[in-house]
Amino acid sequence: MVFDQSAPIADLEQAHQAHAALRHQQSRALLMVRARATFRPLHDFTLVPIFPCERCHDGGLRAVGTVRGRGGMQRAHVCDTCGILRLYDLPDSAFP
Repeated sequence: MVFDQSAPIADLEQAHQAHAALRHQQSRALLMVRARATFRPLHDFTLVPIFPCERCHDGGLRAVGTVRGRGGMQRAHVCDTCGILRLYDLPDSAFP
């Protein structure tokens, strides 16, 4: 997915809150993204957005970490209800 500044953000939270919300989520997609060699978990106090889930319309897409994709760095979000994975491209300005 392409980084979109107009994406509907439901809320902001710190990464440790996202990790806690996904503690019991063991979807195949989540396990696969964490197994990637380029996966990096987010620092506990990193402020990350929660996006509404377009699949189940019930849960929120919560950030779990970053991965390197073909086009650059991407932030991985997993739904806390249905477990779907979405990757969002990060702008170059997000990294020093």
